[in-house]
Amino acid sequence: MHGSRSINRVYRMAQATLASLLMLVVLLSPVGAQASMTSDPRPDVIVVGDSVSNAMGVASPLIDAWPRRLERLGGVSVVNRSVGGDTTEKAVARFDSDVVSAAPKAVIILVGLNDLRRSIPMETIRANYRWMAQRALAAGIKPYLGTITPLRSPWAPIKQIDDWMREYSAQTPGVGLIDFYRALEFPPGSGMTTFIVPVDYCHPNANGHWLMTLPALSSIIASGEPRPTSLTMMAAKKPGTAGYSLSGNLQADRVGLPGQRLILQVAYPGGGFSDVSDSVSYSSARTTEPGRYTLSIPLGREARYRLRYEGTDLFAATAPTAWAQIGRAASLTTPTAPAVLSPGKAVTVSGFLRPRHASGTHPVEIRVYKYEDGSWRPRGFVQAVASGYSDYTKYSCRLTLPTMGRWRLRAYAPADADHFSRWSAGFRYVTVR
Repeated sequence: MHGSRSINRVYRMAQATLASLLMLVVLLSPVGAQASMTSDPRPDVIVVGDSVSNAMGVASPLIDAWPRRLERLGGVSVVNRSVGGDTTEKAVARFDSDVVSAAPKAVIILVGLNDLRRSIPMETIRANYRWMAQRALAAGIKPYLGTITPLRSPWAPIKQIDDWMREYSAQTPGVGLIDFYRALEFPPGSGMTTFIVPVDYCHPNANGHWLMTLPALSSIIASGEPRPTSLTMMAAKKPGTAGYSLSGNLQADRVGLPGQRLILQVAYPGGGFSDVSDSVSYSSARTTEPGRYTLSIPLGREARYRLRYEGTDLFAATAPTAWAQIGRAASLTTPTAPAVLSPGKAVTVSGFLRPRHASGTHPVEIRVYKYEDGSWRPRGFVQAVASGYSDYTKYSCRLTLPTMGRWRLRAYAPADADHFSRWSAGFRYVTVR
């Protein structure tokens, strides 16, 4: 009997242990594994490329490579089948195993630079592109040809094959194009790029991969709200010059957004903000890496400046930045007057104004306040007349304060064509008794 009970106890312990192990297996199973049995197992995008798409030379390729950014920002599954040193011929050889067998919804083909480096004939390269595009279409996969990215210096063969890709995709139904070349070309129209890893001539750096993500997003993600952006601006005097600089950053998803055009806006005295004409050399700025910009403003007529980003299909426009006031500002001293006055007795109030104003004009008002019932109450103003000197103006007027009490005076210069309005920095306090 005792032996039978011991056997039963061991059996029950074994059952409990097995149940615990089964529960542990369930808990450790990947989240969504059961759902994946019924969901579409196909990847959204497969990338067939070389070391450019593998982000060679970039410190964090698993984060910064453009296929990874496309996956994060686009919300699509991306499988990167890029192999360093690959040619279009090698891509053709593995196309069925790497692409067709996985049945993605789309394939992005970005190879060819190594073909050009090895002087493979242009017709061979074009034939390989055509074969991959048609093979994808036959398998129900949307093919996108990616233009070869520019180098540190312009190279004609890249332009030649990229122009062919643009023409072929435009004339072939179902074949898409992602123009990495034009996204990465900087300065625009130069046939080269500055977004290259150090000590290299062909591999984009992290900011270059960010730029490459933009046309891929635009092609793969056909809809969706533009991503929020933020724009900062700071004004500073340029050392050793008579001008100022505006600088700051443009970001999207907390990442610098290079290669984007910013619009400068200006407001002159008496007017509102408007975009500066493109005919003005400092009318716009283009962000560099990583999303920074610097814009020079010559010192001249006083104005308020700010910047805005007009946005794209992928990135939302920003509100204008806070403005900065730049130019040859007017300066106005605190008025002088006797500290103690008699009621009804006229006294002279005066001060100085820069720049010079014509004699006999009235560029300054003396604002008058009286202290009553615990606060300063405005009591009108008197216009002061200008006396022009070599590079400044003396303003003065005769002023009568009618009743006893505490008074204060402050100078105010209304805006003119070249300057915004100005107040004197301080008040002149007087007592009438």
